[in-house]
Amino acid sequence: PTRTSAMSSLFPTSRWSVLVASMLLELCGGSVYITNLYLAALRPRLFPGAADGEALMEYLVFASNLGNWVPLAGFLYDARRGGPRTVVFAGAALTLLGYGGLWLCSAFDVHANFAVLWLLWFLWGHGSGYFDCAAIATCSANFRESRGLVLGLTKSFYGLSGSLLTQVFLAFFAAPDAAPAFLLFLGVALCLLALALAPLVRRLAPPRPLDADSPSRRFARGYALVGALAVAMVAISLLRAFSPLAASRAFSLGALGLVAASLLVLPSLAWGAAAAAGSPSVGSSSVAGRVGLLEEADAAAARRESGAGPTQHAQHAPQGPPLQLSPPPDGQQPGSGVWASVASVDFGLLFVAAFAGWGGGIVLLNHIGKIVTAAAPAQASSQASPILVSLLSACNCIGRMAAGACSDALSRRRVPRPHLLAAATCLMGAAHAALLGAASPPLLYLGAA
Repeated sequence: PTRTSAMSSLFPTSRWSVLVASMLLELCGGSVYITNLYLAALRPRLFPGAADGEALMEYLVFASNLGNWVPLAGFLYDARRGGPRTVVFAGAALTLLGYGGLWLCSAFDVHANFAVLWLLWFLWGHGSGYFDCAAIATCSANFRESRGLVLGLTKSFYGLSGSLLTQVFLAFFAAPDAAPAFLLFLGVALCLLALALAPLVRRLAPPRPLDADSPSRRFARGYALVGALAVAMVAISLLRAFSPLAASRAFSLGALGLVAASLLVLPSLAWGAAAAAGSPSVGSSSVAGRVGLLEEADAAAARRESGAGPTQHAQHAPQGPPLQLSPPPDGQQPGSGVWASVASVDFGLLFVAAFAGWGGGIVLLNHIGKIVTAAAPAQASSQASPILVSLLSACNCIGRMAAGACSDALSRRRVPRPHLLAAATCLMGAAHAALLGAASPPLLYLGAA
């Protein structure tokens, strides 16, 4: 048997196993949220004695953010020889190169040129974007009738990754001289995890009928599992903030054990899905068959948004094994290409709203340490920033899940999805206003949440 068939026998392929793999893949992409954990310890290593070292570190953080948002991964995903697996491999290589280079520069006193450091930060940030692109694009294609729910669940792990990685940092790398080792851990561990998940991130045809794999029940289970983990991370963060547990390594190891146990339960979302779901067997060269399946899924999404029920054909369609899809041929949907979308008014409006909302959140994450010192200098400590990073990450996860569920629910009531973006942006502005007036740790934690 081939390696592919052996992998399929160990991990039965369904769109739910792909979803689980994509959620775990987002853990690799969310490392952009934790730079504040090691900035202070890294600065004297990269810029010893430099009076403007803090400003130079800000430029490096900007490089990682810029790399994360440069939209090259999508072109590779849609390329003729691209696809999700290729994008994941590229992200793994960029992540290893970026973090590995920074480890060499910081651990062995290699006084690298600032341009080299900037490039290394850009590379690992760019790799994070590739992981996110592979997970989001693949899950959107596999769950065309439930895009809001699946994106909320997938992106929840992108937000939660900061809190989960913070537990690793506090358990093993919290010492001031451990920053280089943490960079090495990020480069190697995230790269290996991505490579292990790459064969499982695949585009599949929708099942026939569309509810054959019990999507409502599985989505409810997924939201409950991830929501419980996010609430646990919030509780752990607050315990660290208001109890002597912050200095206890046993507590950190216990929190890390809880994270590991939760991740082991996550694959239960895919149990039994491979046998229950499917569609009639159509050869990979049969474009008409694949397009028909995708049109049915799109029609189901439209019926969900209009409040209509499933069609008779969807209810009684025969079942069979799921199909693996290749990317659609170029030009298959005229007028909906990248440049046509970028030139539209809708894109411009969404870009401005997203720039304001996401940009404000990134600025907050990158400057947590300074915010703590400025707002409550008497309470500032080495533990305050990790606590806030973890709290922000866990609440970010809850917000992403709420946005995904509300997006589908509101669309069924014919409320345009961009209205939810406007509401989220206003909420972000209110949080920034609350942080402006924060003068104590409780107010800081409330504003961050």
